[in-house]
Formats: sequence, C-alpha cells, structure tokens
Amino acid sequence: MSTIAVNSIEPATSGNQVTFPQKPAFMARGYGSLHAASSLAINGVTPASSIKIAKAFTIVDVNVGSHFDNVTGKFTCPVAGLYQVMYHIGYKAAVNYTETHLFLTSSDSVDYGYITQWTPEISGVGANDGSGATILINASANQEFAIGFDQQSGSYTTPLAGSSVKEHFSFGAYLIG
Repeated sequence: MSTIAVNSIEPATSGNQVTFPQKPAFMARGYGSLHAASSLAINGVTPASSIKIAKAFTIVDVNVGSHFDNVTGKFTCPVAGLYQVMYHIGYKAAVNYTETHLFLTSSDSVDYGYITQWTPEISGVGANDGSGATILINASANQEFAIGFDQQSGSYTTPLAGSSVKEHFSFGAYLIG
C-alpha cells in the first residue's frame, strides 16, 4: 500500500478540479392551498376524493434543477436513483389529528398513498406537537412525489387559512445517488 503526503492544499486550476454535480433537490414550506386530489394524478394514480394535495407553498427554499412545480405541488425526478423524501408538521395550538399521505410510486394505494402517517391527537390551549417522516425510495426518471391530507379522517382539522398546520409544514426530497 502506498501513501501520499499532503503538505498543503492549493486552489484547483483548470483541468485539475474535482467537481460535484448538482443533485436534484427541493424544500418547500407553508403550503398556500390544496388540490382536490381527484383532479390531480400522481404517477398515474388518482388519490381518493377525500385526499387533498398540498400546493402553492409560501416559501420554496431549495429547488435545484427546478424539478419541483409549486403550482401542482409535485416533484418530478429528472433521473433514476435513490431519493430521500421527508415532511414535517408542527402544531403550536390545540388541534385534533391529521392523516398525511405521501404519494411516490405508480403502485400507491388511492386511499393511503405510498405511506400514511397520523399525527398524535392533542388538546388544550397552547398544546404543541408534531409529526414527520423520512422515506428512502428507488425512483425512476420522471417519477413524481406529492403529499396530501385526508379530510374525512375522524376529528381532522382542515389545514387551511388560520390553522397552525399550514404555517409549520415542510416537504422536500433530494437525490442521494
């Protein structure tokens, strides 16, 4: 085995650079509205009519490659690979529970998506809680990711104007490799 001694690091010059290609990624916060899911197919799957897809995010912090469409709320994978998809909901006030659905593949359930997660039910003034998920998924080129909420679930509080769900919500994904 041979070793290389490095006494100093010098700025790279033309032709000697190690480059790191831009990897597709997005992070969006505070959605502005919801799609009626029955009007929006994701990977050819039309979610159940009670599920609403988040769109029109207030802030799109990262959109490397512009593969996230803020009008539809969908991220389209430009290349095949392993992607990390995540979301987080934080509550700052008394609410009930939320049923969240990630739609990620063409074999998703119309009722549950690829994965469904429930936030805990909390009550009381000033109650704080949150929920989130991180998923690794092997995706093909042009596969779509979206997130929705089921508005028929028990004591669900609609995450629209005035709800703390909307302001304390984030959704993102990026290509790992």
